[in-house]
Amino acid sequence: MKKIIIIPVLLLMFGCAENKNSLKSNTPISHLEIEEKIKIIQGEVLEINQGKDGYTAKLKTNTQEVYFVTISRSNLKNPAQYKTTEIGEKLKVSGEFYKMENQNQITVREIL
Repeated sequence: MKKIIIIPVLLLMFGCAENKNSLKSNTPISHLEIEEKIKIIQGEVLEINQGKDGYTAKLKTNTQEVYFVTISRSNLKNPAQYKTTEIGEKLKVSGEFYKMENQNQITVREIL
């Protein structure tokens, strides 16, 4: 009788155990991969959308690429760098590049 109870209990214990190694990636992120995500761009401000602690500016570069750059004090390395901009101004920024819905996005870390 004890064997009948012990076997399902053991199966339940092993079946519910987490494989903690599956949550960790064995592939380290190289310094080069991080640098590839950092991009410096310069362009003309086409539009500005105000947010709660900053704004997103749509920039068009000389090569006709369009970027949406998000600028907020909390994302900047030096919050004192924060400045507002106007449509038609030139803006040069550095930050983390990514794509969202096929649009070029940059989270700005420095205003250059």
